[in-house]
Amino acid sequence: MTCEPAPRIAVRWLPLHWWLYGGLAIILTLGLISEVLLNVAQVRNSFGWVRFFNLSYEGNLPTLYSALLLLACSGLLAIIGAITRADDKPYGIHWYGLSAVFLYISVDEAVIIHEALNEPLRDAFNLGGALYFAWVIPFAIGLLILCALYFRFWLKLPFSVRMQFALAAAIFVGGAMGTELPISAWYDVNGGSNLTYGLLNLLQEGLEILGVSIFLSGLLRYIGECHGPLSITFSKASSNLPA
Repeated sequence: MTCEPAPRIAVRWLPLHWWLYGGLAIILTLGLISEVLLNVAQVRNSFGWVRFFNLSYEGNLPTLYSALLLLACSGLLAIIGAITRADDKPYGIHWYGLSAVFLYISVDEAVIIHEALNEPLRDAFNLGGALYFAWVIPFAIGLLILCALYFRFWLKLPFSVRMQFALAAAIFVGGAMGTELPISAWYDVNGGSNLTYGLLNLLQEGLEILGVSIFLSGLLRYIGECHGPLSITFSKASSNLPA
C-alpha cells in the first residue's frame, strides 16, 4: 500500500487585536460590576464569585488573564529571538532579553513579588502618600536602565512596529507605575475598602492589559512584516509502507 500525499494543516496568525480588545472589554465590564456589587450594593458571598472578577484583588480571573497575556508575549519574543539567531541577524540577544523580562513580569503578576518590597522600603525611608506603595522606586530605576540598553534596538525596528511598541510601553507603564502614585496616596489616607480605590485599580489594570494587548499585536505584526506568516505543518513520514 502506498501512502497518500502528506496532509498539511497550516495555522496562520489572524488579526487578533479585536479578540484581545474584546477580552479586555469583558474583563473591565465584569470588574466594574464587581466593584459596584462590593462597594455600593455591599454584596458579600461565601463562594467569592464577586471577588473572582474584581481587579482590586489578586489570584482571580483578571490576574490569570493578564499573566497569560504576558506569558504569550514572552513566548513570542523567544520565538523571534530564535528566528533572528537562526538567520544570523543582529539583536537576537535583545529579543531573548525581552522574553526574560516579560516572563518575570508574568510570574510577578501571578504571585505579586513586587509587593514584598513595599514594607521594607517604606520603613527604611519613612515613605508615605504617593510613595506608600514603594515598589515603584526600584522598578522605575530598572525601567530607566532597560530603556537605555534597548534604545538603539528600538530605533532599528520598522517604523510602524516601533511606534506600536512605544504606544504599548507608554500605556502599560502609565498604568502600572503612573496610576500607582495616586492609588498610593488615596490608599494611605482612605484605605482600600471603597469604590474610589476600586475604580482606580480598574483603571490601572485596564491600562496594563491594554498595553500588553497592543504589544502582543505588535509582535505578531513584526513577525508578519519581517519573517512572513508563521505556519505549523503536520506531515506524514516520507516513506512507503509495504503493500
